[in-house]
Amino acid sequence: DVCSSDLLNDLQGFSLFLKDGAPCQLNAAWFLRPDERECHITHLDVTALDGRRGHHALVPTGRIMPVDSSGHIIRIDMTGRELVRAGIAYSTPEDGGRYFRTNDFVGKPLMARDRDAGTLIDFLVDTFHWDLRYFEVAIDAHEVLVDPAWTNDIDGRRRRIAVDLPHAAIATAPEFSGTDVMNPGYCESLYRHYT
Repeated sequence: DVCSSDLLNDLQGFSLFLKDGAPCQLNAAWFLRPDERECHITHLDVTALDGRRGHHALVPTGRIMPVDSSGHIIRIDMTGRELVRAGIAYSTPEDGGRYFRTNDFVGKPLMARDRDAGTLIDFLVDTFHWDLRYFEVAIDAHEVLVDPAWTNDIDGRRRRIAVDLPHAAIATAPEFSGTDVMNPGYCESLYRHYT
Protein backbone atom coordinates (compact mmCIF):
# COMPACT_ATOMS: atom_id res chain seq x y z
CA ASP A 1 0.00 0.00 0.00
CA VAL A 2 1.69 3.21 -1.15
CA CYS A 3 -0.22 5.17 1.50
CA SER A 4 1.78 3.52 4.29
CA SER A 5 5.17 4.56 2.90
CA ASP A 6 7.34 7.12 4.68
CA LEU A 7 10.91 8.29 4.24
CA LEU A 8 13.14 7.10 7.06
CA ASN A 9 14.44 10.65 7.59
CA ASP A 10 10.84 11.73 8.21
CA LEU A 11 10.22 8.82 10.61
CA GLN A 12 13.24 9.93 12.64
CA GLY A 13 11.34 13.15 13.32
CA PHE A 14 8.23 11.34 14.60
CA SER A 15 7.41 11.16 18.32
CA LEU A 16 8.09 7.66 19.67
CA PHE A 17 6.41 6.38 22.81
CA LEU A 18 6.60 3.17 24.79
CA LYS A 19 3.45 1.45 26.03
CA ASP A 20 3.82 3.24 29.38
CA GLY A 21 4.09 6.64 27.67
CA ALA A 22 7.87 7.05 28.02
CA PRO A 23 9.40 8.90 25.05
CA CYS A 24 12.08 7.46 22.76
CA GLN A 25 14.04 8.55 19.72
CA LEU A 26 14.50 6.62 16.47
CA ASN A 27 18.18 6.43 15.48
CA ALA A 28 18.25 3.97 12.58
CA ALA A 29 16.63 0.88 11.10
CA TRP A 30 18.20 -2.53 10.44
CA PHE A 31 17.30 -4.40 7.26
CA LEU A 32 17.91 -7.86 5.89
CA ARG A 33 19.91 -8.36 2.71
CA PRO A 34 17.36 -7.85 -0.11
CA ASP A 35 16.33 -10.67 -2.38
CA GLU A 36 14.52 -10.51 -5.72
CA ARG A 37 11.13 -10.19 -4.03
CA GLU A 38 11.44 -8.19 -0.82
CA CYS A 39 13.57 -6.42 1.73
CA HIS A 40 12.46 -6.41 5.36
CA ILE A 41 13.19 -3.89 8.10
CA THR A 42 13.77 -6.18 11.09
CA HIS A 43 14.61 -3.81 13.95
CA LEU A 44 14.49 -0.16 14.92
CA ASP A 45 17.41 1.23 16.90
CA VAL A 46 15.89 3.50 19.56
CA THR A 47 17.15 5.53 22.50
CA ALA A 48 15.09 6.07 25.66
CA LEU A 49 14.62 9.76 26.47
CA ASP A 50 13.32 9.52 30.04
CA GLY A 51 15.20 8.41 33.16
CA ARG A 52 17.03 5.85 31.02
CA ARG A 53 18.38 8.63 28.74
CA GLY A 54 21.05 7.35 26.40
CA HIS A 55 19.85 3.77 26.80
CA HIS A 56 19.91 2.07 23.35
CA ALA A 57 17.80 -0.89 22.36
CA LEU A 58 16.98 -2.81 19.20
CA VAL A 59 13.20 -3.10 18.95
CA PRO A 60 11.85 -5.81 16.62
CA THR A 61 9.46 -4.24 14.11
CA GLY A 62 6.86 -6.79 15.22
CA ARG A 63 6.62 -4.74 18.46
CA ILE A 64 5.73 -1.52 16.59
CA MET A 65 2.05 -0.53 16.67
CA PRO A 66 0.42 0.82 13.47
CA VAL A 67 2.21 4.08 12.65
CA ASP A 68 0.19 7.29 12.81
CA SER A 69 1.73 9.09 9.81
CA SER A 70 -0.68 12.03 9.95
CA GLY A 71 0.00 12.60 13.66
CA HIS A 72 3.72 11.77 13.32
CA ILE A 73 3.58 9.22 16.13
CA ILE A 74 5.13 5.77 16.48
CA ARG A 75 4.10 3.64 19.44
CA ILE A 76 6.18 0.72 20.65
CA ASP A 77 4.39 -2.20 22.29
CA MET A 78 7.00 -2.46 25.06
CA THR A 79 7.28 -1.08 28.58
CA GLY A 80 10.35 0.74 29.83
CA ARG A 81 11.43 -2.41 31.67
CA GLU A 82 11.17 -4.47 28.46
CA LEU A 83 13.19 -1.81 26.64
CA VAL A 84 15.89 -1.99 29.30
CA ARG A 85 16.02 -5.79 28.92
CA ALA A 86 16.24 -5.39 25.13
CA GLY A 87 19.03 -2.85 25.67
CA ILE A 88 20.98 -5.21 27.90
CA ALA A 89 20.95 -7.66 25.00
CA TYR A 90 21.73 -4.82 22.55
CA SER A 91 24.10 -5.98 19.89
CA THR A 92 24.58 -5.58 16.18
CA PRO A 93 22.23 -8.15 14.59
CA GLU A 94 24.93 -9.39 12.28
CA ASP A 95 24.24 -12.86 11.02
CA GLY A 96 26.68 -13.81 8.30
CA GLY A 97 26.46 -10.32 6.77
CA ARG A 98 22.69 -10.50 6.32
CA TYR A 99 21.76 -7.46 8.45
CA PHE A 100 22.62 -3.84 7.69
CA ARG A 101 22.04 -0.49 9.42
CA THR A 102 20.47 2.20 7.25
CA ASN A 103 22.59 5.02 8.66
CA ASP A 104 25.77 3.29 7.48
CA PHE A 105 24.79 3.89 3.84
CA VAL A 106 23.27 7.39 3.89
CA GLY A 107 25.57 9.78 2.05
CA LYS A 108 27.46 6.92 0.38
CA PRO A 109 27.57 6.14 -3.35
CA LEU A 110 25.13 3.74 -4.95
CA MET A 111 27.06 1.68 -7.47
CA ALA A 112 25.51 0.78 -10.84
CA ARG A 113 26.81 -1.99 -13.11
CA ASP A 114 29.14 0.37 -14.93
CA ARG A 115 29.96 3.15 -12.43
CA ASP A 116 28.87 5.27 -9.49
CA ALA A 117 25.17 6.11 -9.85
CA GLY A 118 24.71 8.94 -7.37
CA THR A 119 24.42 9.18 -3.60
CA LEU A 120 22.02 7.20 -1.44
CA ILE A 121 20.20 9.85 0.62
CA ASP A 122 17.23 8.06 2.20
CA PHE A 123 15.09 4.95 2.38
CA LEU A 124 11.37 4.71 1.60
CA VAL A 125 9.79 2.39 4.15
CA ASP A 126 6.40 0.65 4.12
CA THR A 127 5.42 1.31 7.74
CA PHE A 128 2.55 -1.18 7.65
CA HIS A 129 4.57 -4.29 6.72
CA TRP A 130 8.00 -2.80 7.59
CA ASP A 131 9.40 -3.47 4.16
CA LEU A 132 12.17 -1.39 2.66
CA ARG A 133 10.44 -0.22 -0.53
CA TYR A 134 13.06 1.93 -2.27
CA PHE A 135 16.46 3.54 -2.02
CA GLU A 136 16.24 7.31 -2.62
CA VAL A 137 19.20 8.39 -4.72
CA ALA A 138 20.46 11.87 -5.63
CA ILE A 139 21.90 11.85 -9.15
CA ASP A 140 22.54 14.66 -11.64
CA ALA A 141 20.75 17.35 -9.56
CA HIS A 142 17.54 15.36 -9.07
CA GLU A 143 16.30 12.44 -6.98
CA VAL A 144 15.10 9.02 -8.12
CA LEU A 145 14.02 5.74 -6.54
CA VAL A 146 15.69 2.36 -6.94
CA ASP A 147 14.06 -0.88 -5.79
CA PRO A 148 16.25 -2.85 -3.33
CA ALA A 149 15.26 -6.01 -5.24
CA TRP A 150 17.79 -4.92 -7.88
CA THR A 151 20.63 -5.07 -5.32
CA ASN A 152 23.41 -7.44 -6.30
CA ASP A 153 25.89 -6.66 -3.52
CA ILE A 154 26.07 -4.92 -0.15
CA ASP A 155 29.49 -4.30 1.34
CA GLY A 156 28.87 -3.43 5.00
CA ARG A 157 32.54 -2.84 5.73
CA ARG A 158 33.02 -0.39 2.85
CA ARG A 159 29.43 0.88 3.27
CA ARG A 160 28.51 0.46 -0.35
CA ILE A 161 25.44 -0.89 -2.12
CA ALA A 162 25.63 -2.06 -5.74
CA VAL A 163 22.60 -2.58 -7.98
CA ASP A 164 22.20 -4.56 -11.19
CA LEU A 165 21.21 -1.55 -13.30
CA PRO A 166 23.20 0.63 -15.69
CA HIS A 167 24.02 4.20 -14.65
CA ALA A 168 21.99 5.59 -17.56
CA ALA A 169 18.80 3.84 -16.38
CA ILE A 170 19.11 5.35 -12.90
CA ALA A 171 20.03 8.81 -14.21
CA THR A 172 16.94 8.93 -16.45
CA ALA A 173 14.43 7.37 -14.01
CA PRO A 174 11.21 9.28 -13.22
CA GLU A 175 12.01 12.03 -10.74
CA PHE A 176 11.01 11.47 -7.12
CA SER A 177 9.76 14.61 -5.38
CA GLY A 178 8.47 13.20 -2.11
CA THR A 179 5.99 10.62 -0.92
CA ASP A 180 3.09 12.62 -2.38
CA VAL A 181 4.03 11.19 -5.81
CA MET A 182 3.71 7.62 -4.53
CA ASN A 183 0.63 6.48 -6.40
CA PRO A 184 0.02 3.46 -8.65
CA GLY A 185 0.70 5.54 -11.79
CA TYR A 186 4.10 6.70 -10.57
CA CYS A 187 5.11 3.20 -9.42
CA GLU A 188 4.02 1.73 -12.77
CA SER A 189 6.02 4.32 -14.71
CA LEU A 190 9.05 3.62 -12.51
CA TYR A 191 8.97 -0.12 -13.18
CA ARG A 192 8.22 0.39 -16.87
CA HIS A 193 11.29 2.63 -17.08
CA TYR A 194 13.62 0.14 -15.40
CA THR A 195 12.36 -2.94 -17.22
